[in-house]
Amino acid sequence: MSVDVDGVYAAARKVHPYTADLMGPHAAQFEADLAAALADPPSETGAEHLKALFGRRRATRTYLSSVLADAPLYRPPGEQEDTGDVRGGPVGDADPVAAVSTWKCSACGRLWHRPDAALPVPPCHDCGHAPLDRVVVGSTP
Repeated sequence: MSVDVDGVYAAARKVHPYTADLMGPHAAQFEADLAAALADPPSETGAEHLKALFGRRRATRTYLSSVLADAPLYRPPGEQEDTGDVRGGPVGDADPVAAVSTWKCSACGRLWHRPDAALPVPPCHDCGHAPLDRVVVGSTP
């Protein structure tokens, strides 16, 4: 089975700003595991190991899939164009939400990118303001 070595390593190098949102209380361990895996030169075996680390949780699997789907740029979901792709259906009592969506704090302007509709939208990481406002494709964030 072939693995996209460049893509998996790019995902591992770019995930740091998202680990707290993706992993919650397990973020520190995930970061340590990634750092250890990234200490060796890139290889197919190393990429398989990194892929297994990402595979431990749905949020990180989704993150990795999104980065790999963005080949050859390999951008994190938050840096990719928000396609407005709606999948699944209602999440709780809410309307359907985009699989990858961008949210903005109305108090300080910080953007937050949700890589998976299963993740709840948190309060702003900078100022704590809630709720964040969804940024609609084609509007000014």
